[in-house]
Amino acid sequence: MSIAIVLSLAALAVALVGLAVAFATAARLRTAIESGGLAGMKAPQPQLPTADSVIGDFEIETLDGRTISQRDLHVDQQLIGFFSVGCAPCSEDLPNFLALEDKVVGDLPKPIAVINGEPDEAREYAKAFPDAFAVVIEPDSEAAGTLSAAVGVKAFPTYLLAEHGRVGMSAVRIKGIAA
Repeated sequence: MSIAIVLSLAALAVALVGLAVAFATAARLRTAIESGGLAGMKAPQPQLPTADSVIGDFEIETLDGRTISQRDLHVDQQLIGFFSVGCAPCSEDLPNFLALEDKVVGDLPKPIAVINGEPDEAREYAKAFPDAFAVVIEPDSEAAGTLSAAVGVKAFPTYLLAEHGRVGMSAVRIKGIAA
């Protein structure tokens, strides 16, 4: 038998073993799903800013030209929502955040909407926000000096209630904050 034939048979044997392993894995996975063996598994929870943590230094500019810094968050309550362009959960929860417009009355500060993404796409996303919101675009949420970095946002959407320069509470859905 020639070496070429032997090598071809060896390659075929390796391919058949790989195929058998793939079928066995698929069968075990199907059995686990059908028996409810995977039902107890939970998706990992996003890391949220820690309650009572101090909000770091930042200085950002809203789309209407107003500057906001850490000292502006030394109020009784400041609602902040963090969104990312192309984020499906952000788009799903956005109407709930926008519904807060009617609740912003009197001397309460405007809720801040921070949009993470490429500037052109983020400006398009920002059109959804009425004047009752202070809108900020951050192309890089981890860059020094951004509100996202100052708070420690690691997932989108994230909502938080700032109280006297600290994180009062945070959640991944606005209903977790504005109940």
